[in-house]
This record gives sequence, C-alpha cells and structure tokens, in this order.
Amino acid sequence: MRIIFSFILTLVSTIGYTQCLKGITTNPSAPLNLEKPSKANTFFDWRELIYDINSQYILAPQIDAPFNQTDNSLVNHFLDNQDRFPEDGWELIKYDMGYTEAGVPKTTPVGFIYVILYNKYTGILRTFFAGDRPEAFNGAQIQINFNDGTQSSALSNASKRFALDHFEQDPKITVVSQYNNNNGKWFYADFNISYDPCTCFYESKMLVSVYLINSSVITLSGSLTGNITNISNGSGTVSENSFSFDPKNLLAAGKKAKKSYKDIGKFKTDQEKALGIANKTDAQLQPAELAKRQDLNMFQEALKSSSFLKTGLKAAPYIGAAITLVDYFVAGGKKSSSPQEVKISPMAINANVTLSGTLQANYLYGDVTFYTPGSLNAQNKNAADYAYYNEVLGVFNLLRTPKMHFTGQSSWNTQGTPGQENYRYESYERFKFQMPEFIDGRKNFQYVLNPASNLNAESIEIFGKLIFSNSAGNGDTTYRYVISETDFLPIGALSNFSNEFGSHYVADYYGTSYEMFGCSDQIPSIAELKLMVNLRRNDADANTQNVLFVLTYPIEFVHNPTFTFGPEYCSFEKDIVLQNTTVTQSMAAWNTITLGPNVTFSPGITLKAGNGLKVLPNVTIPPNVVLKTGYPVAGISNPSATSLADIQVFCGGNLYSSSTRSFRTKSDEVVESEPAAETSALNAFPNPTTGFVTFQYYMSQSGNVRIDLMDIIGQPVGIVMDTFSEVGMHEVSYDANHLKPGVYFYTLETEISREVKRLVIIR
Repeated sequence: MRIIFSFILTLVSTIGYTQCLKGITTNPSAPLNLEKPSKANTFFDWRELIYDINSQYILAPQIDAPFNQTDNSLVNHFLDNQDRFPEDGWELIKYDMGYTEAGVPKTTPVGFIYVILYNKYTGILRTFFAGDRPEAFNGAQIQINFNDGTQSSALSNASKRFALDHFEQDPKITVVSQYNNNNGKWFYADFNISYDPCTCFYESKMLVSVYLINSSVITLSGSLTGNITNISNGSGTVSENSFSFDPKNLLAAGKKAKKSYKDIGKFKTDQEKALGIANKTDAQLQPAELAKRQDLNMFQEALKSSSFLKTGLKAAPYIGAAITLVDYFVAGGKKSSSPQEVKISPMAINANVTLSGTLQANYLYGDVTFYTPGSLNAQNKNAADYAYYNEVLGVFNLLRTPKMHFTGQSSWNTQGTPGQENYRYESYERFKFQMPEFIDGRKNFQYVLNPASNLNAESIEIFGKLIFSNSAGNGDTTYRYVISETDFLPIGALSNFSNEFGSHYVADYYGTSYEMFGCSDQIPSIAELKLMVNLRRNDADANTQNVLFVLTYPIEFVHNPTFTFGPEYCSFEKDIVLQNTTVTQSMAAWNTITLGPNVTFSPGITLKAGNGLKVLPNVTIPPNVVLKTGYPVAGISNPSATSLADIQVFCGGNLYSSSTRSFRTKSDEVVESEPAAETSALNAFPNPTTGFVTFQYYMSQSGNVRIDLMDIIGQPVGIVMDTFSEVGMHEVSYDANHLKPGVYFYTLETEISREVKRLVIIR
C-alpha cells in the first residue's frame, strides 16, 4: 500500500474581471441576453439529434446531428460521449442551417452548413461542418484567425501558449481533419482558446476558413518532444521511439501540428511507446520503467473513477508522470445525477509536434465570420456576425511571462608545455538559474481567471514544473532535447530556488578529470513552465467533476549577475530508497522517501520528503530520526491573485503588447495607400492617471476640433474641449477626478477625421 502525506497549497482567490461580464446564456431551455435581446437564442436547439436543412448540396431535408451519425467514423465517438449539453458548459456561438432566425428558408440556400459551439468550463471552441462536393477530397484544413480589428491573445495557442504580455502577430490555429464527402456527413475541429481579459477593450473579428485537400500525400517532418518525426503518405514514425500516427489525427499542418486522442487508452498506448516501454511485460522493465507504467495505469484508472478531479491536485504524483509528453490537456467539468467516468474530449489531450513541410489545401470550402465574443461594440455591429454567446472566451491565463534570473562564469587557463610534466589545462563553466518570487517589484506569477467560466476562484489549485532544454538541428529540422526538469510542485515552491549547470575539466601530464555540476554539463537555452490547474464549478455538487488543465508557457531568461540565489534544486534527489545501509547525514527528496529494512541512522538525522514518506511493513524507525513532509525549499508562497485594478492598468498600458498589434483589412490598405492629409497626433499623459490628465494634439491645418470622453460601452462621460484650433501642437488639461476608476476612450474629432485612444484611470 502506498502511503502519501501530501502538502497541497490552495491559492488565494483571484478577483474576477467582472467589468466585461454580461450574464449571457444560449441554453435553449432558458436563453438570456440582456445586451441584445433580439439575439437571445430562441431559434436553434443544437441538443436535438435531427436537424432541418435547407442547402443546395445536402439533398435530404433532414440529417442526423453530429452526435447521432452512427455511420460516420469521424464523429461516432460522440455516440457514447454526448458532450453537447448546456449543463456541461456548452454555449452556441453561431450556426447556419439554411434558415433565418425566424425559421424561414433562405432564398439562396447555403453551400455548406455549420454549428459552432463553445465550452465555458474547458475553453474549447468546437466547429462542425457538413455538405457535399462532387470532387474527390480526402481531407479538410480548418483554420481560425483574426479577420479585422485588434488581435488579442485568445489564439496564443497557435504556437506556444503565451502570457498576455507576449504576443505573436497574426496568430492562426490550423486543424487537419479527414473529409467525408458523402451527403450530409459531418467533420469538425476543436480549438483551444486562451483567456484574454483585455478582449472587451478592443474591436475585433474572427474568421474560420475551411479548405478541402485534394492531395493524397502529406509529407511533413519535424520533432515530437525531442525526436525526429517523419510523416509521409499517410503514416509516420519517430526515429527513436516508433511513435506512429495517422494524418486524420494531426491537428495542424505546415509549421505547427498536434496530435489528439479520442480516448485515454490510445493516449496511454502512445505514451508507453514514447517512453520505450510498449510491448514489454512488467518483468522485462527496469524499476524506473515499471514505475512509469504504474503511473500511467493509475492515471487511466483514475479517469474512470467518480472521485477523480474532485480530490484536487493530491493526484499530482501520478498525473504528472502520465502527462510527461503533453503540452496541453483539459478534462472534466461535467455534472450529472450520479457518479460518472471522465470522458476525454477529442482535442482535450495533445502532444506538440513542430513540423515543416507542405500540405495542399487549395480549395476554399467556405468561410464563417463573427465578432470576437466579448469584444468592444460587437452588439452594435452587423447583427448577422454577432456571436450568440457574446462573452469573453477562454478560462485561464498568465498575466506576465514568467522570468528566470541567471548568472554564470566561464574561464580557462593553460600552463606549461603539452606533453611535459608541467603542463596543465583547466576549463571551468558554471551557470545558475533561479525563478525568484519577485521581478522588478512585481510577483513573478500572476494569473487571470475568466468570471464567465463559472469556475470558483477561491478553490483554485496550481502546481508547476520547470523544464530546461536545448535545441539541436538536423538539416532543416530543429528539435529540442530536455536537459533537466523538476517534478510538479505547488507553484509557490518554485520560487527562491535555483538550478545549477556546468562542468570543470582538467587535463595535465597525468591524464584528465571531469566534474559535472548540478543537473547537467549542458547549459540550457530554453526554459518552460508547465502548469497543472485544478478548478471547481461554482454550482458543483457531489457528482460534479472538477476541471483539470495542463498548460505550458515559455520562460524568459533575465541576466542578473548580482542576484542572490536560493536553495539549489539539483542538490535534492527526486526519490530516495533506503534499505541495507547506514545513513550518516540528513536527506531531502522532492518526491518520496521509502524506508526499508536493515537501515541504521547516525544521531540527529532528518528525512524530509516533498510528496510523502513510505514505510515498508515491519520496519521500525528509531526515535532519534526526524521525519518531515513538505518541499525542500525556502519561502514557499502563494502566487499573486490579479485584481481588477491590476487588469485595468495592464490592458490600458504598454505591457499589453496585443493592443499595439492592430491590423487592417485589404480594403483599409487600399484607402491608406492613397495620399491623405494627416490632421492630428493625439496623446494623453499621464496614462494611467489618478485624476488630472493633459491631452496633447497636433493640427496640420486649422479647423474646429473636439475631444470627448466615453466609457467602456461607448457612452459619453465628458467633453474635454470643443473649439477652433490653429495649425501646430496644442495641449489642454482636464480634471477626471469625478470619473470612477476604469478604462475610458478619448476621441479627437476634426472636420475631416476622427481618432480614438484609450485612457486608464486608477485610484
């Protein structure tokens, strides 16, 4: 029996960013939309198993819903996992069945039909498409990106999941699916959406594009968790581990791809392949390999248990081992009248594969556009592109990129003559890396939780794992190999400790000697923080599953040669087994210390284990041995909960890099390519402000000018000025002390132009 004494750190509550919350639900049984009552979902019940269709390509007037097509292998895994109900978090984003919202057939039937759903507990956007084309296609490439306005971090999972202060322009998430061109058969794609609380400050629009693939050969190469991967003509292998997969399981093509699993059994099988323990009996495995298999077995059995995800991260030891190769995972959130097994959504587990190559997808099947849910002024725009569930999407994110200090030194010295007795060559490399609690006076770890997710901020638990790696090249292929990694620990335990890397090499007349410091003699160039986040629904009862996320974030290295480093991770062992030995000094382990027979202890010995102590039967512990549980680091503390004021300042400031990444549509580019008279340059300072603010503007020609203040929903709150101005730079002061803290917009309007910028007021 395994005895575990766990230390679980429950985090302080996050103040939900309620300023953007609207209280919308599209539940067909009780729809509610006070923001835009005409778009409350009284039109379409996606829960039905038969849909009425008006399409020129789908001949039948009715087809089975994607959850009910028994003869469609692409969706028939939904038959025993009816993951579609509002009580499990599903909401409606947009749909088209060839009928108006009044139920009247459209005069021009649609070319293809679609249903786009979103799960507020898991952050998954699920897109279903069906139709029929006479051409022979064998695949579909489904892509989501921003179509207009200001890009947000909602699609940060297009590459790596980035914190809100880091942004890659023009993010696109691409999913490759099989395509069934039989009449009315569904195919689909899932997209993992990141939470961006700044979404409601800016206008933006999303585009989902579907391209049909008419190439029977997909040739891609890249890396899967450090191993060379080749995929060609429908099958593939990994050079080291024989990790095989099929194109229908690829979630992306081109430069980014992922693999998903429709059930936990397939996930376990591939994990065993990647770990090199597949097709072996337990007797053929080394102890460490057998332990990994047992962890995978525990994980699989835990998912079948009704208590899984209700025990919180006390399950961290075996969950952490089971998801070694996974960059993203989400499960849970369902509610029922009785205990239930956790069913894995198709895109809920995936392993990262960075690929290069070409995938033919040159036939545009169709586009779907909608205003980014929760974005500014969406309710005032074209009603046809209004998302029925107009709440900010996503569940969890980090406010700032985690940072890690490093310092190091390299030196070498040569004496004497090679081959002579006086010869000596010595080289020395030593580097230390530390994730401190504070960077520049701010908490290094700040998270945001979407209040629209209906998940309880008070009960959140977060574990973290640090991964150090390097990159290597092989022709055009670049892959990573892991140098060192910690175990999953309460996130506060990762602060104020350091990892040490380096080596000491000596060559002289008598030979050579080599000493390795810390975890490795390789100096890492890449660091990542992998998080396990466990959340409980606000309406949870005894049969409600918690929600478990696994998210991976890059870490930024910050050089600081004067930083004082804390306890070193590499000075602690991961697991310690004591039997048939004499212990002469105190020991500490991140995981478990096992006490077996025939062990003697010197006086004053302390044994400390992070995850627990295991005492074998018939073993007696001397009274002079001190046993402790907990994590062998100093200064365990909670991560910082992000307040409403912090988010407001962040979204209105320069740290929110997405705010500077707005881009134009093609029609805008045509207009701006023509000569135009630049009328003004508009700024406000200080911004953020606590009260008084100065507006500065430049006039390239004389004329009437007006500056107005508006609140977050576009309602006027004040007139700064309304007068005639000459050519040149001007300033005007304004007392904003009467306004509540928050984000506002100030507009400068002249006779020929209008300019809008944001102003943040804090107290």
